[in-house]
Amino acid sequence: MRLIAPAPTDPLWRDNPGTWDCGPAEIWSMLLAALEGDVARVRALAARDPNLVHAEYWYTQPLHFAVREGHADVVRTLLELGADPSYRRYAHEPLATVARDRGHDGVARIIEDARAALGLGGEPHEVHTASTAGDVDRLRALIAGNRSLLDRGDDEGFTPLHRAVEAGQAECATLLLELGAPPDAVQAGGGGNRPDAWYRPAGQRPIDLALKRNDFDVVRELLAGGAELTIDVAAAMGDAEEVKRILDSDPDALLALGDEAGRPMGEAARRGHTNVIRVLLAHGVDPNLREGRDAPRGKALWHAAQRGDETMARMLLEAGADPNAGIESSGTAAWMAKDPELRRMFEEHGGSVDATGHLLDGNDEAVLAMADEDPDAVSTHGCGGIFTMAVSFKRRDLLQPLLDRGVRVPDVVTGCRTYLWNTPDMTRVLLEHGMNPNLPNWQRVTPLHDICSRGGRGRPDPNRHELLDLFLEFGADTNAMDEEYRSTPLGWAARNGLADMAELLLARGADASLAGEPWATPLEWARRRGHGDIEASLLAHGAG
Repeated sequence: MRLIAPAPTDPLWRDNPGTWDCGPAEIWSMLLAALEGDVARVRALAARDPNLVHAEYWYTQPLHFAVREGHADVVRTLLELGADPSYRRYAHEPLATVARDRGHDGVARIIEDARAALGLGGEPHEVHTASTAGDVDRLRALIAGNRSLLDRGDDEGFTPLHRAVEAGQAECATLLLELGAPPDAVQAGGGGNRPDAWYRPAGQRPIDLALKRNDFDVVRELLAGGAELTIDVAAAMGDAEEVKRILDSDPDALLALGDEAGRPMGEAARRGHTNVIRVLLAHGVDPNLREGRDAPRGKALWHAAQRGDETMARMLLEAGADPNAGIESSGTAAWMAKDPELRRMFEEHGGSVDATGHLLDGNDEAVLAMADEDPDAVSTHGCGGIFTMAVSFKRRDLLQPLLDRGVRVPDVVTGCRTYLWNTPDMTRVLLEHGMNPNLPNWQRVTPLHDICSRGGRGRPDPNRHELLDLFLEFGADTNAMDEEYRSTPLGWAARNGLADMAELLLARGADASLAGEPWATPLEWARRRGHGDIEASLLAHGAG
């Protein structure tokens, strides 16, 4: 394989924040072991740190590589060790589809059997759609005809009660509780068919969804209906006495929350419950406990900074909270501290703001001062380097001064890379100053591949025609192949149903048949995805 190993300092190492024993080297070793089909190494690494089964780089876990390469024995091993068969990469296909695309039907069945064992079905039942739509009468009739529907999970493992609560359908939630719906049903898994399923967490109770909505009327109704008042719920409600009672009776109560151990602190801070924070800290709770995949060092200090709560922020910092702890796509706690006095407090405790943060704050003087001191460091600050944000926010006035100071696009950009070409005239400037027209990510995806995709929300790049010609002008390779799909940009266009891009690439000399594997040709992708118009065009250009 020709994966590009990320540097240990790469900020995209999402699951290496110090709360686990594993670091970048161990995560990379696990990813390669899964990719290479090395069962013994997978087991040995997992024995050293069980979290390595779920660890990832750029939203990619070991299970994905094992499925992708058809290593059935590794797939079984990872599932046995706790891997989630519903997991899916950022904006990519479910695992069973990944397997079948590559001809690994046996592996696809392993994944589907594992999902079925969790109670995850296919399409949502009418009972879920009625709950989501607030159709009380239809919901009552469905349950009357089949009470087992109260427990039925949909493709994300959500029961009807989950769906009613998530959609804010309080009347349906009340009805379901009255009919006997389990108030603490735990979501069996994630990775459903929604376009945004890649980031939706698993293992949620209905009350978790109510808390996300700040719907405390429903929270109280769920509690009255039998839902357990866990420490995170008590913290979110500001019930310091209950939090204290739980911790006094069970000092290990946070361990039951697993990956969300930091949630009580984060829920309290989000809502300004200083009394709860005080109780948690008095019981020795670490303010840096992990709060899910998006907050490996917790969310409490970030929320305190966002709210400008100096008292809470000081309490947390003095208890050792990390001022540079970040939340996925939301910056660090130090960056969120906008008030000058608050930011000074964060700096006194080791907090710092990188060049990208200063750019977003409009502090150009600080950005350029950093570039004067170390242009190479500024080149890689933040997600993908500073130019990702400079171009994304159309900071034309800052582009040339940064280039004059020697700041450049890195040789490899994985995170936020498409921001580099969302403003074509600025992209041209970067290309004129040495940006590689075949700029790879860690799986050898080039800009031409990216502009032949549909992005995280299923939408194609609106500037794709202009960008194609721009990158070709600077020497982009129309026949470059990536490692994930073993396909050319034309193959990506065929897979994503972008007939316009397929036609343009063919007109500009792209090879109609080239691929790294027989299953990865443009024609195979067009047929497999049902894009008949692209299939016809490819055949007309001699694709075989």
